[in-house]
Amino acid sequence: MEIQELLISINNMNEMLFRHTRNLMRNDEEAKDIVQDVILVLLKRREKLHDYSHVKSFAFKVADNLCLNQIKYLSYRKSIPGYAIAENMESDKSPGYDEIMKELTAILEMLPEQQRTLIRHRGIEGLEIDEIVALTGWDKNYVKVNLTRARKKIIEIVRKNTLYD
Repeated sequence: MEIQELLISINNMNEMLFRHTRNLMRNDEEAKDIVQDVILVLLKRREKLHDYSHVKSFAFKVADNLCLNQIKYLSYRKSIPGYAIAENMESDKSPGYDEIMKELTAILEMLPEQQRTLIRHRGIEGLEIDEIVALTGWDKNYVKVNLTRARKKIIEIVRKNTLYD
């Protein structure tokens, strides 16, 4: 597909894609981000778009998949102990912020150095597994296994602390 054709097609369905993703995500900013990602996917695959009978349906399918991925990611992030608390607190205004940050720091300090590094890269800096592998030079499976172990250890520590409180 020629780039001019693709740009015209994108302009025609841009508003529909936005409305569709906004309905799924319930957030204008995330919907805009996903529409931009869909456009990038279409531009990257423009040579292969002639294989699809309907580019519009392909674009909507990509949008659906990206929305589902984002929803899964957000629900996963909220399941991490302490994430929801830290996310909702404002550093200067919340009275319990310092206590929670001290507790989270203490929990992280209980982890082995490599697990602590991985949790900081993944949970705090938001890096993907492949980015962590490139940054640290460790094996991908090693990173995944140690992230899982670190998360389990954090959950275990948080549960112990809440039982004794």
